[in-house]
Amino acid sequence: MRNLLLIIFSILLLAACTNSALRTQHSQLAKADSLCSVQPDSALALLSQLESEMQQADKATRMYYQLLCIKASDKAYITHTSDSLVQEVLQYYIRKNDRHHLPEAYYYAGRVCRDLSDAPQALDYFQKAIETLPAEGEYELKSRIYSQMGTLFYYQMMYEEALPCHKNSLVCDISLKDTAGMILSLRDIAEDYWGLQKLDSTEYIYKEALQLSSKANIKDLTLMLNNQIAGFYTEIGNYIQAKNYLIPADLQNSYSRSATYSITAKLYHAMGMADSASYYYKALLDDGTIYAKKMGHRGLAEIALEQNDQQTIISHLESYLELHDSIQNMDQK
Repeated sequence: MRNLLLIIFSILLLAACTNSALRTQHSQLAKADSLCSVQPDSALALLSQLESEMQQADKATRMYYQLLCIKASDKAYITHTSDSLVQEVLQYYIRKNDRHHLPEAYYYAGRVCRDLSDAPQALDYFQKAIETLPAEGEYELKSRIYSQMGTLFYYQMMYEEALPCHKNSLVCDISLKDTAGMILSLRDIAEDYWGLQKLDSTEYIYKEALQLSSKANIKDLTLMLNNQIAGFYTEIGNYIQAKNYLIPADLQNSYSRSATYSITAKLYHAMGMADSASYYYKALLDDGTIYAKKMGHRGLAEIALEQNDQQTIISHLESYLELHDSIQNMDQK
């Protein structure tokens, strides 16, 4: 009898230890999940610490862990290079008909396909993610899905299809009272209208986004919108209005300065002010992103062509082509 009691006690003790370990694992995974959006690098570090434990975990826990690894990498802007891991996770949740994790699994399958340049498959996964979500609620994930769909359509110049997606994203942002999300969705809607050549709507929506950003005192978004509105007015030939929206470069961070130099250079170039345009194109070469430097060399080559300066044309074209190849190699990684 005593031996039987010892056996029962040992079994109960083992079960208690196992349950305690599971609770600890689930707690750590929940913590990693909460970190993904705000501190993805910290989420990746925590998930890396849990890797050895996950090899002994049950399948449900391992699949959730793998989903979080994909999510954290995505949030950290690490380009996905293979779909094998997300496919394993997705197929698991499809078989389980797990309505809690399946929408996110579809979403990240779409994100992976986007990185792999498979836009049709990405759109299909995003649509399935929407279909598996409840009609009400889950607005944060819905906003991201609609935004991604709209962006994919936009880059394929399918503006008619992009517009309702970005409008749906805006509706979700309003439900969440997410001011930054609303501003970005309005920006996207304005760009869709621009693609459709509905210029009055483009102007109105851009200014609505700028007003909301200024009121909320979100500096980075306000700078971004001023630059984009200035670019819009430059493209349609309204140079006076374009100059009104340019913010002095010394009031901006490096990324915003790069955008301002780009817009200002384009503006002066369009106005026929070659010396002023050259000044800002050269500023891009010193204080611009790789994309801005590429634009700077192209702009300077165009001005040299207008001035029939053959040696300068060749110099800037060579630099432009080198940067073009570098960008293509980056995009393919």
